[in-house]
Amino acid sequence: MIEALQGSRITVQTVDGPLNIVTRPGICTGDTMRLKHFGAPEFNPPDGYDPETLRGDHIIKFKVILPNYDPTSTNEKDLLLKQLLDLDE
Repeated sequence: MIEALQGSRITVQTVDGPLNIVTRPGICTGDTMRLKHFGAPEFNPPDGYDPETLRGDHIIKFKVILPNYDPTSTNEKDLLLKQLLDLDE
């Protein structure tokens, strides 16, 4: 939840292997990010093609998962509040 609120660095798998990206602050479930020319290459390219321009885009669809916690637990509530307050610093 904290990473979704403040943005974070994550690694995603592409057809070329892992790629490090930075998410924007406030990312929500269902938000998408397009990585231009990081998708699948052209299946039957013409002679002399530029491999960088004849590639699809890699689309990332985010799913933010909130941690399970007991809101009646004083320790967990205090820890969450501390993390949220630390975002301003």
